[in-house]
Amino acid sequence: MEQWVAMTARATRSEYEHSCPNGHIVDGAHKKCPRCGGRVVSTLIAREERVISWEGGHPSAEVLHKALWMTRNLSQSPARSRRPMDFTFPTDHRTNLSRTDILILTALADELTALRSNSGPWVKERVGDEGVHCYQTSAYHGLNISAVGMAGMGPVQAAVTTSSALRALNPAKVILTGICAGVGDGVKLGDVCVSEQIIDYDLGKVKAGEYQPRWRAYGSDAELVTLAKHFQPKSWATSITTPRPGGSSALPQVHFGPMLSGSKVVADGDMVQSLTETWTQAVGLEMEGGGVAAAADAYGARPPILLIKGVSDRADRKKNDKWRGYAAEAAATYAIQLLIELGSRNLAEGDRADSLRSRSAARQLATDFGGMTAGEFREVLLAAFDVSGLKSLCQDVDFDYEELPDRDRKSGFARSLVEASRRDQFQNDLVRAVSRAKPRLGIGVK
Repeated sequence: MEQWVAMTARATRSEYEHSCPNGHIVDGAHKKCPRCGGRVVSTLIAREERVISWEGGHPSAEVLHKALWMTRNLSQSPARSRRPMDFTFPTDHRTNLSRTDILILTALADELTALRSNSGPWVKERVGDEGVHCYQTSAYHGLNISAVGMAGMGPVQAAVTTSSALRALNPAKVILTGICAGVGDGVKLGDVCVSEQIIDYDLGKVKAGEYQPRWRAYGSDAELVTLAKHFQPKSWATSITTPRPGGSSALPQVHFGPMLSGSKVVADGDMVQSLTETWTQAVGLEMEGGGVAAAADAYGARPPILLIKGVSDRADRKKNDKWRGYAAEAAATYAIQLLIELGSRNLAEGDRADSLRSRSAARQLATDFGGMTAGEFREVLLAAFDVSGLKSLCQDVDFDYEELPDRDRKSGFARSLVEASRRDQFQNDLVRAVSRAKPRLGIGVK
């Protein structure tokens, strides 16, 4: 009788990208760039090992198929090439293969289509005990990416889908992409908004006919926000294939700031104005971010999240779907370009998976202001308090504000107070004082 043992199939591969000194990605068959004539150089962009485990004395056809898929379904672009894979079958212990670096969520079917049509290749999979349907790829500089679409719009669907996807995939980071309404000066149709904070305004109270939100502020992925601010390639927008409405040749711009999130489709300029009176630096308004943030916050690993949304309207009476397709693709294109840069930097630093996990852990350690980073908490102070209010906070935590430099200006006061609280380790007391003074913000010590 054949003895059945735990076996492991290992497959390794290397992937190269071909480009000229001016950054043009070209076919590996060219020795000179067709666009500028520069000499084409091949650069190693991914080298990784994949593992499949099974019970049996020899590899089954299914095991072979899965292991081969891991090395075959990568970039099919002629600008990239792969070296022959090395494939071995040593006897080994069972290995857990459930691993996703980035989970990308979309609310609408056309948002998911925009993501898949301009990136990939993607393979449809069903994972986890709940049978979560997702599309997976590993074509972006070694990152394992899973894309999951929601059953509909709004925070409830967002929270349900996010919770299931987190349990099935256990990602290191979460990105929500799609469309939003643009708010604030300078934010135009077709532009892309990146969240520095996610502000859930859905919970509130109606008093004397006036809606009073009870704000809940969530932080965004500090690593990706920082990377996005310092990585602004001029070429990403030229990859958008959807025609820009009106035939304009203008390219979308990227805006950073708080993203407002609620359950209602907003087509009322007065409501937008009432929301932005508190969050004056807000750049966008959408419907799923609050649900995604709440689900991620409740999940054990608490993966950092980021919203990347294309502006399809201005949340006013002129709201329509004219810009929807272009905005969805703009957001998806920018998100993928950002992940390519993230993957490149992680490969340069060393082991990709360990780097992502350690950065996520560092992010959790850095969020010592009620789940927010120091910068995010400072923005809350600036939005919710004036100078006299900040002085009252100091009195509440028994701190002498006379010690603070630049205390006559609100921005300087808030920055100095946050720095002092970290230095003297009274962050939790300060967060509690803010929560008592402004309970509608919905923040508190974790």
